[in-house]
Amino acid sequence: MDVERLLLQTRLLTILGAGGNGKTRLSLKVGDELLTRYPGGVWFVDLAPVADEALFARAVAAALRVREDTGADLMETLLSHLAPRQALLILDNCEHLVGAAARFAQQVLVHSSEVTILATSREALGLTGEVAWPLPGLALPPESVTPPKEVPPPSRLMRYEAIQLFVERAAAVSPGFRLTAANGPCLARICRRLDGIPLAMELAAAWMSALSPEQIDKHLLDEEFLESVDPTAPERQRTLRGTMDWSYGLLTVAEQTLWRRISVFAGSFTQEAAAAVCTDELLPSHSALRALRGLVRKSILLRDSTLANRYRLLETVREYGLEKLKEANELPVFRLRHLEFFTALAEEAEPHLRGPNQKEWLERLEEEHPNLRAALTKPENIELALRLSSAVLWFWLVRGYLVEGKHYLQQLLNSFPLCTAKTRAKSFRASGILATQLHLYDEAEIYLQKSYQLFKQLDMQSDIAITVSNLGINSSKKGDFKNAIQSLDESLHYYKKINDENRVFLISLNIGATYLKTNLPEKSKKIFQSILPLINKIEDKNSVLILYINLGMANNLNKEYIEAFKNALKSFKISTGLKNELLTARILWVITEALYHTEGNPTWIIPLLGKIDSSLAKNCEPLDNQATDLYTSFVQQLQVITEPTMYENLFTQGANFSQLDILEFLQNIERQISKTNENI
Repeated sequence: MDVERLLLQTRLLTILGAGGNGKTRLSLKVGDELLTRYPGGVWFVDLAPVADEALFARAVAAALRVREDTGADLMETLLSHLAPRQALLILDNCEHLVGAAARFAQQVLVHSSEVTILATSREALGLTGEVAWPLPGLALPPESVTPPKEVPPPSRLMRYEAIQLFVERAAAVSPGFRLTAANGPCLARICRRLDGIPLAMELAAAWMSALSPEQIDKHLLDEEFLESVDPTAPERQRTLRGTMDWSYGLLTVAEQTLWRRISVFAGSFTQEAAAAVCTDELLPSHSALRALRGLVRKSILLRDSTLANRYRLLETVREYGLEKLKEANELPVFRLRHLEFFTALAEEAEPHLRGPNQKEWLERLEEEHPNLRAALTKPENIELALRLSSAVLWFWLVRGYLVEGKHYLQQLLNSFPLCTAKTRAKSFRASGILATQLHLYDEAEIYLQKSYQLFKQLDMQSDIAITVSNLGINSSKKGDFKNAIQSLDESLHYYKKINDENRVFLISLNIGATYLKTNLPEKSKKIFQSILPLINKIEDKNSVLILYINLGMANNLNKEYIEAFKNALKSFKISTGLKNELLTARILWVITEALYHTEGNPTWIIPLLGKIDSSLAKNCEPLDNQATDLYTSFVQQLQVITEPTMYENLFTQGANFSQLDILEFLQNIERQISKTNENI
């Protein structure tokens, strides 16, 4: 394979080609073939969802499972991680992040002499020493396959990749279709005209439900059609654009309009969302519904195979639609409507993110996560974007999107928005809460104080109390326990007065956690036990599971290891639907510490250490310093007493556990502990 041969000659190879021509598929195939050549691993970094260059290093860190050390430069951390390794790094879809990709690649090549980079992009990175390799289209039948030349039988034509793909897609939309000696030459011409580009052929084949091969061939041979693109563009890009223009031109006016407008959605979307964002007097709802069905039938719009009742556009199809939307002078209008829709959705979700329907709303926002990101990237209205950000704060916290959330809020606030005092107050508070969770305590203090002053001017007593409690949590985390208790007690007094049991529970939980940090586990345990009777009334299950984590931590400090295991297991059972890797790591750490001091069974502890490691790597977040030191100590001691291959196998087994695997694993341990206690 050419790519494998070229990777022997260069440390930076960029596969070039238009969207949809198989660059990603080829890079994955090459990576699979070269696994044994790179003992440090082959690592795939999907950059397509990364909309902002500022998030480039974080995307790489997540793919490499590298933790982001608090206070350390993430790029330096990545370079240190890669420096000793002989590895292949695949950077996929660099075209919208060329500058960031080039800067990253240059630093890696300088500091990591054994790392090779394989990039895919629509343009070269522009670095010295880079080999840019244009990806050819799929294998095509030769020019001779046209009458009156001898026509090869269908079996011989099917040896060509382009023919295989076209026939497969044509049969999907027209089940009776098959390759014959009669239509073979026409299909061969179509494939050659489309230059073997997979997406172009898929779009053309989609019309087999309405047109004959000869009709498709006629459109492709139309000179006006072929010349309807920028003549300075590369040949394959012109061909793909021609296919897009052709597909667009054969649609009804309503279908064209809907294609343009639904291009503001990222990822997938529902029919209801499309109707809310895209309809108006020019495209009423009944016309939009017919147009949506038409786009699905003609394979412009795809039903999402992983999510029910959702639709999506191929990325290249979406980009074409955005271009058409811009040409129609409609882009700002429908980006604003998209932002308005998702701000309304986020504000509808906000009260439920800490209520009995928390799981359902978290899943809903996860489905819409690409759209939330799109709405917050260069938004048409800063106030709406800030409202959206504040509304999804709890989603970011529970699902572990801390850095991402802070990044969006910081960008929005740095633009000095002209918005209401209430919106700014909520945004400052959200930024402060995220900064606290990221251990940026001084920065959090600044944001929270700004929020407090604004809420005080507005005389919003409930929000003042919430912000005061957040100031207390921040003080607790940075070790200022006196101010922490003072702030939390002040907030607790307010919520007891208005009988808000949910807030009383949450603030008491933080007071107990503060005493836990002052090494007063008995005092903290009493506080935790005092709010246990409220559990069935608490709507926010995330707070309940944190109560059980903290109880487990208090048990461990009191050397009540069996109780610590039981409480942490209760916490884990609640956490399974929340999909928060950081919470998973914290819970499993409490369990690991308890088991280490009771059973000390390596076959239990080592898999848990593996899962903790993988969970933290996915979240780029470490344990606290004390737990990190203890974790390292456990690893070192277990490596001494465990045969190396056995240790590696158990650690890897745990790292690959799913949530259900862990639950089954822990329940099995629980049964064995109970059986042992019965026999004592």
